[in-house]
Amino acid sequence: MKLWKVGKKKTGIANYRHFEAVIAKAKTACLNSGQRVDDHFVEVTEMVEIGSGAQRPLKTVMMSRSFS
Repeated sequence: MKLWKVGKKKTGIANYRHFEAVIAKAKTACLNSGQRVDDHFVEVTEMVEIGSGAQRPLKTVMMSRSFS
């Protein structure tokens, strides 16, 4: 199953805060349809480089196309 990456880099920092609510609703819809949430949504933390060359963690959600 192919998973799609959704995170701050894809949606923009300001928009991602609002997008987290959309992801929560999609997880609820997944559960209500009898599907296992873990089969369609995976939360990962990636390390991204910031201006000084240092890295910081960035939360990303990967989801199946069924719920994207």
